[in-house]
Parts: sequence; structure tokens; C-alpha cells
Amino acid sequence: MNKQKIAFIINPIAGTSKKQPLVEAIQALPNFIESSVYWTERKGHATEIAQELIKKGWEKIVAAGGDGTVNETACSLINSPVQLGIIPMGSGDGLARHLGIPHNLPKALDWIVNGVPLKIDYGTFNEKPFFCTAGVGFDAQVGSCFSTNKKRGFWTYVGTTLKEWKNYKPLKYKITVDGFTFEREAILITVANANQWGNNALIAPKADISDGFFDVVILSPFPWEETAEIGIRIFRGNIDQSRRTEYIKGKDILIERNSPGVIHLDGEPDQAGKTLKIQMHSQGLQVLQKPRKHIHSN
Repeated sequence: MNKQKIAFIINPIAGTSKKQPLVEAIQALPNFIESSVYWTERKGHATEIAQELIKKGWEKIVAAGGDGTVNETACSLINSPVQLGIIPMGSGDGLARHLGIPHNLPKALDWIVNGVPLKIDYGTFNEKPFFCTAGVGFDAQVGSCFSTNKKRGFWTYVGTTLKEWKNYKPLKYKITVDGFTFEREAILITVANANQWGNNALIAPKADISDGFFDVVILSPFPWEETAEIGIRIFRGNIDQSRRTEYIKGKDILIERNSPGVIHLDGEPDQAGKTLKIQMHSQGLQVLQKPRKHIHSN
């Protein structure tokens, strides 16, 4: 049997979990697997590593970290035969949760060794790829503030959200979805490929990652006393049923705003101008899914 070639890209500062157990588990993989471990050292490094690994003929490249690490790794794998594996170790892990990838380390490794590839869609936001969600407004503001916090994890994110919510003001946007244009004042606009931001916060509960469409979610301004209801709906997966929410399917999205500012791509903050162009790219990435059968070897 030919050996599987699996390379692991690990972000040492992603999330709150220790990475040494993962390294030990990789070292203990069966002898029919050739593996190698690479550590990221800076923002964008995973993209560079993945590009080199593709040139060297690695068949599976695994992103071990959060959605940012997954995004950086996947950017190099677009429209290639190389399969992406995910070990979810971040603060939110939105794409992994949408795909049902286990947070249990042995099970996640089993998906990588024995899993079958699924072709998924991806988007570009002003030509920059994203795979889970992207957007403008309050969620982008929270992502920007969270990225500067030395502490990681779910509760740090919650604290950042509550702190920013006190002073956040909704903005006015001109939105075009597949040629239909309208104007809205909104708390946020999320363009979703997957169903959530992370931590099972289901901002787009109807999203299908392989259907060739985005789910565009527009959250209108609401009074303070409805905050708890909105939060509960997001985590229960029925925010699309709220009277404060518009929910639209589309492939080509144009968002125009009055001034440049922060956006987010898979939870990672970035700066962009007044005109934001989001485009769908159907089934351009292969991601390893739940195994159908197991490979045995001596």
C-alpha cells in the first residue's frame, strides 16, 4: 500500500487548547502514513506553508487552529486536487462545526486519515477568499476588537461582544443581491457560506455549503430589551424567523457604505473601502468529511 502523505499546519496561539497532545497523536499515526508538522509564525504564514507543501506533492494538508488558520490554509488549496483536513482548535471553529468535524482529537484525526472529500463552495470578498462567513457591521467590529485581545476563547469573545454593543450605532447600506438593489439601516450584514460565525452561533441556519448560493442575513436595528431574544434565536438556530432579520439567497452581492471601515473574513478583521463586492465560487475546495470505511494496514 502506498503511504498517505499528510502535512499538518499548526497555529500555536489559536484558541486555548494545548497543541502538544496533537503533536504526540501525529507521531503515533499508523506506519502507512507519512506525516510532517509545520508551525505558523505570523499572519499569512499558513498560506505560504501550504503553497510549498502543494509543490512538494503532499496529498492532504491539515489546518490545526481556528477559522483564521483554516482560511489561510484553504486559500492555497482552491481549485487543486489537494484535500483540506481540519483539526478544530480555535475560539469559534465555525467551518468545522458546520461540517460536523469532531473536536475530539482522535475522532478528528480519524476523519483526516479515513475521511472522504466533500467539494464545498467558497466566496471572495473584494477578491479575498472566505469559506465560512464574511460581513460588515457589528460582527466585524467585534472581530476587530477580539483580535487585539491577548486572551482567547469563547468567554473573551462574549465579553468583547457585550462591551462593544453598548456604544455601537447601526449604519446605512445600499445592497445589491443578484441585480436587485435596496437600501437598509442595519446592525450587521453577514454573507454566509456556512451556517454560523462559530461556537454554534447560527447566524444563517439555512446555509448549505455546497449549493452555490450565499445566505445574506441583514439584522435591522432593535431596542435594547430585545437583545436577549436575538441572542437566544441565534443559538437556537431560528434567527431567520425574527422580524428584525431579512434572509436572502444570492450569488453576487454588492454592499455600498458611506465610508471605509472594518470587515471580517471568516472572523478575521480586515479593512476595506466603501464598495464591497462579494462573489460565489461553486465547489472550489475539497474538505475531508466523515469516513465511510476505514483503511487497515500492518
